[in-house]
Amino acid sequence: MLPVPHEPQHKYITLHIFCASLFHNQRIL
Repeated sequence: MLPVPHEPQHKYITLHIFCASLFHNQRIL
Protein backbone atom coordinates (compact mmCIF):
# COMPACT_ATOMS: atom_id res chain seq x y z
CA MET A 1 0.00 0.00 0.00
CA LEU A 2 1.59 3.23 -1.18
CA PRO A 3 0.64 6.42 0.66
CA VAL A 4 -1.25 8.63 -1.77
CA PRO A 5 -1.96 12.15 -0.39
CA HIS A 6 -4.65 12.82 -3.01
CA GLU A 7 -6.55 9.61 -2.40
CA PRO A 8 -10.18 10.47 -1.43
CA GLN A 9 -10.76 7.08 0.21
CA HIS A 10 -8.18 7.81 2.92
CA LYS A 11 -9.94 11.12 3.55
CA TYR A 12 -13.31 9.38 3.97
CA ILE A 13 -11.84 6.73 6.29
CA THR A 14 -10.25 9.42 8.47
CA LEU A 15 -13.53 11.36 8.52
CA HIS A 16 -15.46 8.21 9.44
CA ILE A 17 -13.08 7.44 12.32
CA PHE A 18 -13.29 11.06 13.49
CA CYS A 19 -17.10 11.06 13.43
CA ALA A 20 -17.27 7.67 15.16
CA SER A 21 -14.91 8.92 17.87
CA LEU A 22 -16.95 12.09 18.28
CA PHE A 23 -20.21 10.10 18.52
CA HIS A 24 -18.63 7.72 21.05
CA ASN A 25 -17.47 10.63 23.20
CA GLN A 26 -20.96 12.17 23.13
CA ARG A 27 -22.51 8.86 24.24
CA ILE A 28 -20.15 8.69 27.23
CA LEU A 29 -21.00 12.25 28.19
